[in-house]
Amino acid sequence: MELTKEKLEDYLRNYVRDNATLEYPNCLDADVFPKMCFSEDLDMDSLMRLEMQMAIENAFGISIPDEVLEIVSGNFTVKEYIDEVINSQ
Repeated sequence: MELTKEKLEDYLRNYVRDNATLEYPNCLDADVFPKMCFSEDLDMDSLMRLEMQMAIENAFGISIPDEVLEIVSGNFTVKEYIDEVINSQ
């Protein structure tokens, strides 16, 4: 699958929907999801974030530098993470 910002955002939205416990289901809305933080808003712990990154690598046939995973550990948004993944390729 070709890696684009749109495809990665859709993949992440589906991944979060299927794997995270969402306190606010509307956080997956197209205008809200890019502004969500993985740890604070989506309540994804470090193992979930690592599994997510590995799933992205497998789905798109890419390798994401470890430094990009560290971004998800902070208060970075989904959009900022997507930008970092795209820029790392």
